[in-house]
Amino acid sequence: MVSTDDVKALIAEGEGQRIEFKRSEILSNTTQLAIELTAFANADGGVILVGVKDDGTYERMMSRRGHQELIMNVASDRCEPPVRPLFEQKVVDGALVYVIRVQKSSVPHGVKFHGGTAFFVRVGSTTRSLHPSEVAAKSQSRELPIATHSPDFESRFSRVLDSLVDSLQSNGSYKETHRFMNEVAMMLKERIDAWDESSTEHGTRELFTRLYALSESKAPELYDMFRDLFGRAYQERKQMLEAMIWTIKRVMMESWAPEHNVAKAERACKLLLRLGVDFFHKDLSVTELCASAIDDLASDMFEPEVFSKEILLAAYAYREAQEDSNEDERAFADQLTDWIRENDKRAWDALYKSYFIDSMGFAFAEKETYGIDLRDITVRLYSSINKNINQQIQEFVDFLEDEVQNESHEYSFAVEDLVQIIMAYESVRPEIAKDIEKRILSSNTETQAIFNKLIESSKILTKIYEETGMITTFDEMMAFLETNSDFENVGIGVTAFGVTIIYFSRPLTKSNLQQVEDLAGTYNIGNDLELDSDHLLFEADRLVYKDGQHDMRKLVDFLRDLNSIAKVRSIATGMSFDLRRSPE
Repeated sequence: MVSTDDVKALIAEGEGQRIEFKRSEILSNTTQLAIELTAFANADGGVILVGVKDDGTYERMMSRRGHQELIMNVASDRCEPPVRPLFEQKVVDGALVYVIRVQKSSVPHGVKFHGGTAFFVRVGSTTRSLHPSEVAAKSQSRELPIATHSPDFESRFSRVLDSLVDSLQSNGSYKETHRFMNEVAMMLKERIDAWDESSTEHGTRELFTRLYALSESKAPELYDMFRDLFGRAYQERKQMLEAMIWTIKRVMMESWAPEHNVAKAERACKLLLRLGVDFFHKDLSVTELCASAIDDLASDMFEPEVFSKEILLAAYAYREAQEDSNEDERAFADQLTDWIRENDKRAWDALYKSYFIDSMGFAFAEKETYGIDLRDITVRLYSSINKNINQQIQEFVDFLEDEVQNESHEYSFAVEDLVQIIMAYESVRPEIAKDIEKRILSSNTETQAIFNKLIESSKILTKIYEETGMITTFDEMMAFLETNSDFENVGIGVTAFGVTIIYFSRPLTKSNLQQVEDLAGTYNIGNDLELDSDHLLFEADRLVYKDGQHDMRKLVDFLRDLNSIAKVRSIATGMSFDLRRSPE
């Protein structure tokens, strides 16, 4: 990780063999960008600072979404073989700077043109082209084996992979399945050892895309297989491992657009989360690559199943950095915290204000699976997210103040926005509704009048600010059932029947799932249960009806016991309101 002080030091050092300053216009000249990337890779490696002028002053360029993806696409698509730069975005003295780090490569990299491939090298503070004889000489001087490509690898690999998938899907014998697994792994290792990037990338893509859809119980060794391959690639040549990671990243981005396949995206993120954890102490730059890939998808796809993996990796990094007292690890954990906060802000534009809170729920559900402690990072993240909340509140107040000048006074959008802000964040900031009201009260009287009209026009806002009788919490719902259920079985009041589905506020952990199963058994609905991490489904009749009588007390008690294990978010069930006869 590069700190802001590091960037200042690089600028102070000036352009040279390992440092290049570039204005943002380089991002619209992909050929020149590819030349700079390969020139550094073919020399001693180095750093490109985009947003810094030749004289070392800041350009103060504007941030644009897609810049990182553009740089990585140029490195992958215009460079042969691909360059694997590390990208960071820094704000230095109020100015935006892109930091692109290029590692020294063990093989020559060229830039693809229509007429062929050209090679460049960094010499001092300039870039010059390489003659083919110089390229050959550089390869020989580094004593590199020649990367060989196997033309029939793809067809052979596909046949063996087909056999492995068939064996997994048909519950084939353990011996047969592992024979195919070993054969697939050995074929891919052979291409890794030969430094055959194209075959390695093809094999990585095929292996993941064919196996991810299998249930995790059917393919429990999926990560074990990849971990073995990742380790082999790192041992042979780090660039081969980077090629595999970038292949997984491309699969991840394809899962967003055009597929929007959340299951594929989540499995890919799980793979990179585990890899990032495994390499954290071995080579932090590999973990950075994994984190960057997950973050890119989380910032575009807005699915909590994806974002939660970034939160888990941040939690692991933060805890390890504290225990090791390692500045690089701490800087990496801080960077991840910043990325998480930015993703929460980006989700606002997609009108998904609870993105972070929902993702934290998934992270808590999976922390046991990865053995990651979320306690420390939760405090840190909630503190960071509070800055976003304050910004949301201020933007809402600013909007209402602007509405004073609007003669139409159409407030439906403002009502919806206010409700979303409160609902999204009240679990981490219980006083958020009062905080908003305090800010409004400190504004002008016209804005206060508009705010009062918003409250009057919405039942939920009236409930929040004036404590009216609308049922909006679990305790209020239970109070309603306690008061209105037909506990005496006299045919007057509320009774439940039919299919009941209960959704939880956050996904359940494995231990929670077991507790709910045990609870269902205690209430004799275990045989009728459909239980998943986010919901519970059963027949209310089996719980409340017996021998022609109903017992609503069982439902009330069950709901209270259930809520003590897993916070209830919503309940849908059949209900009968049996009434007394009214006078004729």
